[in-house]
Amino acid sequence: MIKIPKSAAVFITLITMFGLGTLGYAALHFQQNDSYRFISFLAVALLAARLKLKLPGLNGNMSVNLPFIILGVTELGLLQTVIIACASTLTQSVKKPVNQIQWVQVFFNFFNMSLSVGLAHFAFHHALRESSLVTAALRIGIAAGILFLANTVPVSAIISLTEVRKMAQVWYEIFLWSFPYYVLSAGVASIVTTLNRHIGWQIPLLVLPLMFGVYHCYRAYFGSTPRVFSSVSPN
Repeated sequence: MIKIPKSAAVFITLITMFGLGTLGYAALHFQQNDSYRFISFLAVALLAARLKLKLPGLNGNMSVNLPFIILGVTELGLLQTVIIACASTLTQSVKKPVNQIQWVQVFFNFFNMSLSVGLAHFAFHHALRESSLVTAALRIGIAAGILFLANTVPVSAIISLTEVRKMAQVWYEIFLWSFPYYVLSAGVASIVTTLNRHIGWQIPLLVLPLMFGVYHCYRAYFGSTPRVFSSVSPN
């Protein structure tokens, strides 16, 4: 068992409460959408979550399920998107033997993802929807940016509290490795959203091979990158 400082325990409790609140709100406002699209997104996101990238010098990893989470934000209801994001987060987190799993970290990641998706979904479907100055592609980009900040800032905070490090430095290290992937994922989601109008729910099945290629490119790049940063857990 890892001893957690009191300040970190309070912060984890707050994130859990907000994450649970997001789940509850999503359940209360659930509206039945295209079930086939939801099932296809969920299945592909779970498969993609298994393609994990070990970040050089960081105590954490990144999976290639992010484009499908952003697609859920843009194409599906809140509850369906939260289910996709949280289920793929669990899939990513529990791959190691059960006796080696740090359950506090798993729960934190789960509820932090729930809250992050809720904020991104609200921004895309409500805060930005009525603005005539914001194009569809820009809305996706802003939603992805909100998802990035809402996910990485709490992670940086909890690392800062548990490892007694400067939060700004921790976040900067996470930013260097993960932000380009968020930009790429937002671009993929924007293209797929456009193609969805012509192809339909099957498009995520076509995106998976693309993300598989991206996974191998990142893997090759990370494999040749010196380990210059200290321990961080961005996901």
